[in-house]
Amino acid sequence: MTLEEILAVEDISKKISLLKAHRKTSLPKVKELLDEWDPDRHDVMNPSIRKKRKVLVSEAEVGENGKIIKPAVYQEEDVNRVALPIEQDIVNIHTAFTVGKDPKLNYKANNQSEDDLYSVIQTINRDNKIRYQNKRIVRSWFSEKEAVEYWYEKRDLGFWEKIAAKIRKLFGNTKPFNKLRCAIWSPFRGDTLYPFYDETGDYVAQSRAYTVTEYTLDGRKRINYFQTVTNNSVFVWRQENNVWSLDKTKSFDHHFPKIPCLYIEREQSLCHKIKSLRARLEKLLSDYGDCIDYHFFPYLILEGEIAGEAGLGNQDERRRMLKIEEDGKAYYLTWDQTPESIKLEITTLLENIYGMTSTPRITFENMKSLGQMASGIAFKYMFMSTLLAVDNHAETVGEFLQRRYNFLVSAVGSICPALKKAADSIEITVEIEPYSIENIKEKLEIAKMAKDASFMSRKSGIIFIGMTDQVEEEIKQIDKEQSESAEKQPAEKKEKRQMNR
Repeated sequence: MTLEEILAVEDISKKISLLKAHRKTSLPKVKELLDEWDPDRHDVMNPSIRKKRKVLVSEAEVGENGKIIKPAVYQEEDVNRVALPIEQDIVNIHTAFTVGKDPKLNYKANNQSEDDLYSVIQTINRDNKIRYQNKRIVRSWFSEKEAVEYWYEKRDLGFWEKIAAKIRKLFGNTKPFNKLRCAIWSPFRGDTLYPFYDETGDYVAQSRAYTVTEYTLDGRKRINYFQTVTNNSVFVWRQENNVWSLDKTKSFDHHFPKIPCLYIEREQSLCHKIKSLRARLEKLLSDYGDCIDYHFFPYLILEGEIAGEAGLGNQDERRRMLKIEEDGKAYYLTWDQTPESIKLEITTLLENIYGMTSTPRITFENMKSLGQMASGIAFKYMFMSTLLAVDNHAETVGEFLQRRYNFLVSAVGSICPALKKAADSIEITVEIEPYSIENIKEKLEIAKMAKDASFMSRKSGIIFIGMTDQVEEEIKQIDKEQSESAEKQPAEKKEKRQMNR
């Protein structure tokens, strides 16, 4: 069935079932993903999996006939539980390498109107704090397998006042009333997502099921909602007393030229393949902790007889000794070889965990010996495997971001008629730039050599160095300062000549 046919079904329960059935991939197993992500939910923290140990308090009393008079008494004692947030560490590192540096927006203006539109897009980015939104989306994609970015309009005259202050005569006598805002839907946030693709594979609708706690005078109650966003409208259905009905206060026509939802997904979570290694590492460290506790005070082994009263005689607490008769011996039971084998396994597990996910172990101990080698080109060689992983991530993340800016361009054109023509002609492309340690001196030298050799213009040099995103304004300021400096020089020379006389 097509989307239009499904939306025309009168029975809301059946309509929702049909919308859910059009999801082509299986739903994420949210519990398993949360168990991976949250260290407090790891197996090592579960008392039913890693059980408490029983400690003997008193031994059983046995009668002359061999019958137990009084059974042995045991009490439960908790064991060590070492949970490691390795999945969070790996995901955060990959997120930082992928979008820790703002993705580069490439565009070439054909006219002033396109420049104005690009300026509006940049203002929307800043207003929505897109730098942090990128991290939230990518982090959800790595750990939750899927996420949706939903854009909507919100009334705010102040936003367009800022635009008008920069771009005069853009609106004429009327300004838009609404600004663009965005929200994230994802499994960990309580959303069950149902993307809808038509027969040709086009993304034509996005649905989500969620639950809201509503408070009334009679108390609170949990209400189920189902929301569907299409190219034209937003439908919200509400379930109460097992009956579905259309919530007219939340349903509306959004008037965007394109669907205001952006969907991103992956087959497995980023850390799915290292789950068993992490579980083994946690068990090993927890067992080792128990072993250390048990052997912290070593056993004193005595062979032979102790002389005197316990062999101590008159001694102070700082100088204690045992006096053993004849060929007796006393020594501590030590543990020599086991710690080395445990250390080897711990090191091997950590190397495999971070190696299999192409994740660098960025710790103070690992980085302090590198000195100045961690800058510039050397950085790229050291983190080559991670940069290659980011290049693979960019296949999906870059496409997602490209769809975002395609939508924003069309949305601004619909909200602001003065920019509609520019929205139809402008072309903005997105390029993922992996995080790296910048060496400004190196970049300045490269830019200078390229410009001197006529391989790069001054404008391209400023863009390459990346110290400002206001390129045209920067060029004007440089020209102004150079002009003022040129005017001062003849006057200064004239002053010097007069002083020399």
